[in-house]
Amino acid sequence: MEGPPKKKRRGGHQQRLAQQKAEPESDGRCETSALCLLLLNLFAWGYFSPQRVQQIAEMAVKDIEKSKEDPRILEDLYTGKTWNQRKACQQYPC
Repeated sequence: MEGPPKKKRRGGHQQRLAQQKAEPESDGRCETSALCLLLLNLFAWGYFSPQRVQQIAEMAVKDIEKSKEDPRILEDLYTGKTWNQRKACQQYPC
């Protein structure tokens, strides 16, 4: 008994990879957020608990929703990315 005929591959490996990148994925998701990748990595290595990951993700979603009404709410994040330990300890004693 014969099954359905096998699909014949078209193009080389690099061409198929380029085509996959060009086509949107079937579930509609294009890229994963950088924050999501970081949270999953920290969870996978045991630095964060599942509850902590969920809490941070929930707060990020709330901030994004609030920023639609008032974009100034994200200014703290923009200034926070330039902090370093020395400046933070000067401003807020450790």
